[in-house]
Amino acid sequence: HGIHHVAPTDLWHVFSPIHELGIQVFFVWLVFNILQFSDPNALCAGLLINYIRYDSIHYLIHAYTPADISKIPLFGNYLKKCSVHHRQHHFSNPRKHFTISFISSILD
Repeated sequence: HGIHHVAPTDLWHVFSPIHELGIQVFFVWLVFNILQFSDPNALCAGLLINYIRYDSIHYLIHAYTPADISKIPLFGNYLKKCSVHHRQHHFSNPRKHFTISFISSILD
């Protein structure tokens, strides 16, 4: 996350390194198995899908301007608000505005 903040426009550092993600998924899967959740594989798959969704939006926010994002059909206005909010995290106050979702104002 630190490298990402040093150079927020460097798109190579928007995503977490894949090896870190693999380690995190393994430990989450292990905990789900230890706690005997009914389907730890499905839970991990759901978490991975959500992670991909999150990082895809995060990439979009860093790769395009809010004006460009607003042109995306159906979700453009929503994503523009997320983009403006997240840019405050990078360029105004790095201790706030972490989220990139509809609950941004609630969590931050």
